Amino acid sequence: MSERGTVSLMPTCLVDLVRPEAGVAAVRVLRRAGYRVTFPGGQTCCGQPAWNSGFPEDARRVAATTLDALAGGEGPIVVLSGSCAATMLHAWPELFEGDARVAGVLERVVEFGAFLAPLACPAPGIGSRRQVAFHCSCHQRRGLRDTTSGAALIGSLTGVELVEQADADACCGFGGTFAIKFPGVSTAMGRDKVNAVHEAGAAELVSGDVGCLMHLGGVAAETQVPLATTTLPELLEREGWSP
Repeated sequence: MSERGTVSLMPTCLVDLVRPEAGVAAVRVLRRAGYRVTFPGGQTCCGQPAWNSGFPEDARRVAATTLDALAGGEGPIVVLSGSCAATMLHAWPELFEGDARVAGVLERVVEFGAFLAPLACPAPGIGSRRQVAFHCSCHQRRGLRDTTSGAALIGSLTGVELVEQADADACCGFGGTFAIKFPGVSTAMGRDKVNAVHEAGAAELVSGDVGCLMHLGGVAAETQVPLATTTLPELLEREGWSP
């Protein structure tokens, strides 16, 4: 396959610290799709936890290192989280008002699934396939207004079948610091989501956001619901996806 161009990967701090295998899978999938993958050094966090908690100065200080790194990269900035991509697109213009680099960086920001979805072709519905569910994070759904990319990519895989769970548009309950401030509500929302996926017949839940999966995987383990959690890059890599 001919090279499609260069991309700058932003794996996010959660992938880096909690699920680095998702970053490795993303690189493999992007390379298989024909892209040269670079990693601008110095990335840390997009600043979302501090921003959502009402501490813009702390958010700016944390996110500044990531802005510095990405401004020196090239090609589309492929972000492995709808939450981080939405925070960058909506919060960074205010956080870095007056910084001439911001507009150019944000023009390049695209979430991983949204970046690859235009290359996906529907797979023929032939034979027995393993059922999986997809959780579209709140930031992906409402911040990026993208509800189709993950489903399109899963629908292009011959080995899995996407099933729809009840209340698919409901929040998983994580919400970053929300889960710390309101643990009871957060856990109850997570249980509703896990039960809906289980009742839909899926034993595997896929999402583009590690934070959501971390929360739902913990709830599933606590309530003894047999549910594997898989990031979208890991699923695509495992199933051998290519355009």
